[in-house]
Amino acid sequence: MSVLDSFIDSIGTFGTWLRFVSRKEASGPQNQAYRAFGHDTVRYAEGLGSAPPSGFFANANRFVIQHAEFTNNVNMFDTGNAVLHLLMPYTDPNALVDSSARWPPPSCHPGTRNTICTKLMSWLDDAAREWKFIWLWGSAGCGKSAVAQTFADKCLGHGRLGASFFFSRPNRRNNPKTVVPTLVYQLATHCPAYKAIITYRLSEDSHLLSKAIPVQFKKLIIEPFADLQQRGVISTQQPFVIILDGLDECQDEFAQCEIVRQIEEAVRLKKDLPLIWMVCSRPEAHLQHTFARIPVCSPEELAIDEECRGDVERYLSAGLFEVKMKYNIDPMWPPAAEFAVVVKGASGHFVFAATALGFISDEDYANPVQRLDKLVVFLKEKDVEHDSVINPLTKLDFLYSCILADIPRDIFPTTWRILAHLIFVRKIRPVVSKFLYTSAPTLCNLIDVNRSTFYSALRKLYSVVAVPPPEKVARIPLRFYHASFQDYLVDASRSGRFAIEEQRALVDITKCLFHWNQVDTSHFHTQARRNRSRCHDHAVLPGLKWTANPDAQYLSRGISGFAASRSWLGCEKVGPDPDLLTCVFQLDMRYLYIDLVPWCRFLNECYSKGLLGDFCRTEPSEEFDALLLDRLKMMTNQELVKPASFPFTWHDYHEYKLREYVLMGYGSKAVIIWFTTNGKTGYRLDRLTCDEEPSQRRVSKYQKWLQKKGRFALGRIEAVENNDISKDKSLRAISSCPKRVYSPAVANRETGDTNQREADAESPLYPAKDNNFLPLVTEIGN
Repeated sequence: MSVLDSFIDSIGTFGTWLRFVSRKEASGPQNQAYRAFGHDTVRYAEGLGSAPPSGFFANANRFVIQHAEFTNNVNMFDTGNAVLHLLMPYTDPNALVDSSARWPPPSCHPGTRNTICTKLMSWLDDAAREWKFIWLWGSAGCGKSAVAQTFADKCLGHGRLGASFFFSRPNRRNNPKTVVPTLVYQLATHCPAYKAIITYRLSEDSHLLSKAIPVQFKKLIIEPFADLQQRGVISTQQPFVIILDGLDECQDEFAQCEIVRQIEEAVRLKKDLPLIWMVCSRPEAHLQHTFARIPVCSPEELAIDEECRGDVERYLSAGLFEVKMKYNIDPMWPPAAEFAVVVKGASGHFVFAATALGFISDEDYANPVQRLDKLVVFLKEKDVEHDSVINPLTKLDFLYSCILADIPRDIFPTTWRILAHLIFVRKIRPVVSKFLYTSAPTLCNLIDVNRSTFYSALRKLYSVVAVPPPEKVARIPLRFYHASFQDYLVDASRSGRFAIEEQRALVDITKCLFHWNQVDTSHFHTQARRNRSRCHDHAVLPGLKWTANPDAQYLSRGISGFAASRSWLGCEKVGPDPDLLTCVFQLDMRYLYIDLVPWCRFLNECYSKGLLGDFCRTEPSEEFDALLLDRLKMMTNQELVKPASFPFTWHDYHEYKLREYVLMGYGSKAVIIWFTTNGKTGYRLDRLTCDEEPSQRRVSKYQKWLQKKGRFALGRIEAVENNDISKDKSLRAISSCPKRVYSPAVANRETGDTNQREADAESPLYPAKDNNFLPLVTEIGN
């Protein structure tokens, strides 16, 4: 073969050469494509005709090549793959469905995720499909990539996969500039007619691959396939599927939304385009916002439901069976109890199950029995600090750390507070705290942040926390998708700088409760405007940041009641923490509600550690204290009231009479609080402030209560107050009875007053009632 013949063969499919030797320019895009590659070439590519003659010079005559220069190594266009070579530098080959970089890829275990896989295959085969665009979303680690891989493999086997892109931020498959070129490259390999048009377009504009995503999307995907559809090319009679998995891991949020918008526009404006799309991602805030405004897309949630939990159990069972066979382990392994612990820990979370299997089957240790034992111990002892070297969930922790690392440092403190309240508020009387989870506005107001700040703080956590949109906050609670995220957060050895320590969290919660307790009492429960029932049916609390939904009055009552009844319980739970003590010592005690039992216990613990100082005292230290003592004498008609002795015993059950006082607070905000009990027939806790002296009506009511309770039975009262029980045989007998700790809950259980117990939960302070055995309530200053 001559050199000239070799040259002619080498450029046989180079479209631009035809335009060079052609005498007429094509007038339209369609004709240009035909002229560039020859009508026979397109027909051959589509299987509609026989193979065309080799090269454009076959059977040609009467033409002359002038000033020709010949060289070797010109085979780059030999088989029509020049466009692939041109695209290659702009693509990310590691993001393909069958890339070696992803091997072995995640995929659905046989017999799992049957519902969603069947639904997707039905969608693929349905010629009358309603939707050409599906958004498959789910929490982090729920198995989205496995579903996407399994579906992509099936599409590939049916010849229907047009292209795919599997994003991964840790593996740096997240450059938005590579998305369109990578899709174009795959579509070109699956559709020869499309490759012909792309070759021509890139020869016309060599800078097209450097242009903006919308331009590339239009010029390299939408318009070429619209052209092929218009011409009725056989290979486009059934649409190709394009799958984008992990879109939320794409480098830029704007680019993520731009890709979604381009797909939406193509589906909406080009209804006959032979392409259908599936995008998989976590439910990040910006993506939820974007997809919510796309009517042509069908959202499909990959939920962690009962089916999913069963799938995970089957996956774990099969995985452990393979391990057992590989290492010749006892047929009865794993023990049912240990397997149940792992299944419970996974709770439908595929990434948890995969991580657990990886830990057990680690070939570096080659001891699955021992590794399973370590995993079970780890899962059972969540509250124990673990050595990070033997953490079985390292890979899962890395996933959570990456999610949290995306939160800006200046925003994270607010995020931390929201998560801390969500996790640990249950520690303060879980039954009563249940209202906190009814709506995001409740938590938002409790920590005193506005709605915008609230959503901004959680913006990066939509993949691990179910955050309801504003219009659904009254119906959908704020919650974690999976318990493993909470376990990670509360274990400092796993979460490091993101850790939420219980002590610090409870301090923040208690300080918030005191804040709203103070707001409520100072505005609606002062001496002049006392609400005896403390049912909080007053005006809306001032300072609430989010009251549009749910009802502001209902929200206000909930926060008021919760703060009043749980502030001192928080103190009891936390103990004398320095940060909390600073808050307590600054409280205005004049109107603050006092829950007797936890209040006494907290003060006793502070006293035992020498931390009370002069905040709580029995000796007057300033003129206001002397004034309060004088007013106390007015209340008691000059009767004896002993200084309280530490530690307090007021919260214990008393079979004998007792009356003691204590001074609290500073300056004009100081108060005197005294405790009066007549044994088993009742008790009361009263308070006086410097603002006003007790009225005659109040003094009279107190005296009548004393008379009613038999408080002034001479002899007995003097014997008790002088600690001389020996003077009265009946008192000696009473004193020998074992003491019982008093609490309103115990009182209610013993009286069997179910309705009253429910009232206590919402309105912890209500009018005192007589009882045949134990007192029901603390009455302050009435």
